[in-house]
Amino acid sequence: MSEQLRGDVFFVDVFVADDALGNPAAAVVSAARLPVLTMAKLAAAFGLSETAFVVPEPPGFSLRWFTPTHEVPLCGHATIAAIKALETGALVASPASIRFETASGTLHASLRDGSAAVRLPRWETTAFTPPPALGAISARRCTQATVLEFSTPDAIVGLELEPQSILDLETDLVIAMAAGGVDADVTLRVFAPRIGIGEDPVTGSAQCVVAPLIGARLGRAAIRAHQVSARGGRLTAIVEDAGVVISGATRLVRREVLVDDGGGG
Repeated sequence: MSEQLRGDVFFVDVFVADDALGNPAAAVVSAARLPVLTMAKLAAAFGLSETAFVVPEPPGFSLRWFTPTHEVPLCGHATIAAIKALETGALVASPASIRFETASGTLHASLRDGSAAVRLPRWETTAFTPPPALGAISARRCTQATVLEFSTPDAIVGLELEPQSILDLETDLVIAMAAGGVDADVTLRVFAPRIGIGEDPVTGSAQCVVAPLIGARLGRAAIRAHQVSARGGRLTAIVEDAGVVISGATRLVRREVLVDDGGGG
């Protein structure tokens, strides 16, 4: 790897809590853009739900996300990991307003007293009748996601969906949710086999659609979400006219120097 393609990789657990391990993400920070093949190979090697690739490009940063098998247009938890990486690498200092240029447009983020937040877009959905075999009491969908609502949080915890039934819904994200939960306004799980993720540990972008639905039902903007995957995660979403602001606690796991072998393309 030439000098300008050197970088650092930060491994960060995102949306952690006393009862939640959060979603592990890698954030690669480099002075220049890496070749697409290099980014894809790194994401596959890391084997995490998403890896973020960050490059300083004043007045902000370019940001891309890869699963082990696909580049994706939006990722919430890996964006929070990227903010943690920039703070750890002293590329931003708290308090800060951060601008990311992404495939989903400009994302505005903030860092204050070690707490990172990012405004994601809102996704508008329409109702449809779910296949009876799924057991959902209602369903909504948009281009990016299908939302299946179940009767109780316990139903989400014990939910078993056939892999093919998830694929048949034909959206990258399939969100199973129920109102309420333990210290939460909504309990959910997220499946994304179409983009190489069987079940995502914690999914910030799910709040692009879940938070507006639950917020409208409760008549307030701030929503506490509990994702009950094997690792578990907790985050806060605040619904705004221009989008949904997500935030949650992070834990830096380790930092490594990244040096490419020159095999990218």
